[in-house]
Amino acid sequence: MQNPKPQFKIKKFLKIINCRAIAHCSHTAKSASLRSNDKERSDWFVATGLKNYPPAMTSSGEVGRGKLKSNNKGFIALIIVLIILGVTLLIGLGISQLSISEAQMSLQKSQSSQAYYLTNLCAEETLMELKEDSGYTGETINIENGNCTSSVSSVEGAWTVEISADFSNQIKKMKIVISQIDPEMIIDSWQEVADF
Repeated sequence: MQNPKPQFKIKKFLKIINCRAIAHCSHTAKSASLRSNDKERSDWFVATGLKNYPPAMTSSGEVGRGKLKSNNKGFIALIIVLIILGVTLLIGLGISQLSISEAQMSLQKSQSSQAYYLTNLCAEETLMELKEDSGYTGETINIENGNCTSSVSSVEGAWTVEISADFSNQIKKMKIVISQIDPEMIIDSWQEVADF
């Protein structure tokens, strides 16, 4: 059996190539090109010395390998965009956590300062009451978001004043020792303490 003439194969191949290049190729020609055997095409390319032969066409007439490459490029771009978005999200979350922590620390510092000032206010009020009445034993003063409690004890001509102030759950304590009230008040010590 004799092989078909090379010219016939070349014409068939050119017809396939022409159908791919021209958008108005008839459905019959597309069907014929799809039915063509890949083996015949690869044999023709080997016989003519060409190393690569065109990829098979899909049923819609598109070249399969080229579409796959463009899909791969799109997939890689999508992956890169998702990675960049993930990193950006993590950085944003980290910065927001730092901001929240800074705001909480600032609020606690402010509340602690207000508790300290409240303690001093109560101490001044207690000392004024003690100056007017040497038998004064202390009281509780309530203000918005806080309160302070003073306690006065007397032992052999010396007075000890203990002040505890609470402002928005920030607690400060102060201890004052007084050796004389009349004619003028003499304060031996005035200090902030952790506990009494």
